[in-house]
Amino acid sequence: MEKDLSAREQAVLFQKKGVLGLRDILTKTNSMLITDLDDTVKEAKKHLWADGKERKLFPETVIAMLAIHNSGAKLGIATEQAFSQIEPFISDISQLVIGSKDPYELFNGLIVGEGGSVVNSKERGQVILAPKRAIEDREKIVNWLWENVIPSKIEGWSILNGTNPDQATYVQLPPKEDVCIATASLWEMGPHISEKPEYIDRYKFIEATIRQALTSLGIKSLTTFEAGNGTLRIVPKYVNKAHSLELLSAYGVLELTNTVYSCDGPNDIKLAEKLKTKGGGVIAVANAVPKLHEISDYSATLPAGKGFAEAIFQIFPLEYLEAQKVLKKYKLV
Repeated sequence: MEKDLSAREQAVLFQKKGVLGLRDILTKTNSMLITDLDDTVKEAKKHLWADGKERKLFPETVIAMLAIHNSGAKLGIATEQAFSQIEPFISDISQLVIGSKDPYELFNGLIVGEGGSVVNSKERGQVILAPKRAIEDREKIVNWLWENVIPSKIEGWSILNGTNPDQATYVQLPPKEDVCIATASLWEMGPHISEKPEYIDRYKFIEATIRQALTSLGIKSLTTFEAGNGTLRIVPKYVNKAHSLELLSAYGVLELTNTVYSCDGPNDIKLAEKLKTKGGGVIAVANAVPKLHEISDYSATLPAGKGFAEAIFQIFPLEYLEAQKVLKKYKLV
């Protein structure tokens, strides 16, 4: 159980540093901007770019990423996704703007994957923070999933044993190459709940079935997290992005006072609160949950990637305009 915040921490939590305060943080030595991926910089749908290609990104978002990189601050990520999903995505971005397929050239800060279970960085390699028991139990539930998906009439989609797809929805196991270390994912057929909020009820039927399976298998080290975007994640208990970054801070891997977090979802609240109470900063994109807007130092007026770009333009306007020239040179905007 997490301890209650002190009166001082509560006061600090709701202070608004604003653009200038965020700039002060990000211009310190060894500063870092860490961003969530889905619905913060990565869009739910693909968008057509000037080069004729479609990407789950807006050009403005990539301009903002390059602006951070060029400012001297490190650029990192904190997400629930596995590295088999993260690395191709950030590698493509790195290739676009700096001509390197090494994702750790552009994203040269900490890359926190699987909700804090695994951390990668160019300087230190991979660190696994999930308990051994959770890693072992992950194998049990993954085996159960493979044994309990029933082929359906819809190509590529299955029925989870114990559910009715008319009441719940169809499911799909990610490809085996999408390897996770301590977490597992189950894809659900359906839209993002921002488009159709009623779909959360369908997704909850899937989640309830998985929770029952964990109980039946005697697994106490794992729990579920419904992302609301067609992905159900099975994750280690008591492991989250906030705990992992605080642990890494204790070992001198990063300084929380020199860190800004850009985010949107309820699973980002703990990390946002931790950073604020330690002197760091928080950016909330327009679609962020109310709690994040309450504690954020800058609340964007635009959603997701465009909101991220809006914030970075306010913090680093000159760097943003220079980065924009790079994308224009490559005919990407």
